[in-house]
Amino acid sequence: MTTPVATSDKPTVLIVGAGLGGLMLGALLEKSNVPYAIFERSTTLKPLGSAMAVGPTLLPIFQQLGIYEEFLTIGKYLTHIPGFGESNEILYPKRPTDFRPIEEL
Repeated sequence: MTTPVATSDKPTVLIVGAGLGGLMLGALLEKSNVPYAIFERSTTLKPLGSAMAVGPTLLPIFQQLGIYEEFLTIGKYLTHIPGFGESNEILYPKRPTDFRPIEEL
């Protein structure tokens, strides 16, 4: 006769990809005490030299996670940003993306 294996009342959520979405989901599940596992195909971390723009829809999530204030202190405020292609050429040489129209959001 075998001993029954103890199981959790919550299933383990499998997250495929440790990008921004996967890590954010993992953080939310951690806060909610839901078991999860994150799987990433890459075996190394590579600096990309890129930036992440965060709009107003993500800020309430940052508040729930308790990282909002820290995020504000390390974030960089900007109003314009040029776009660059793979060969480092400026994609919008005459007019960079202007974020001022959505600033109050």
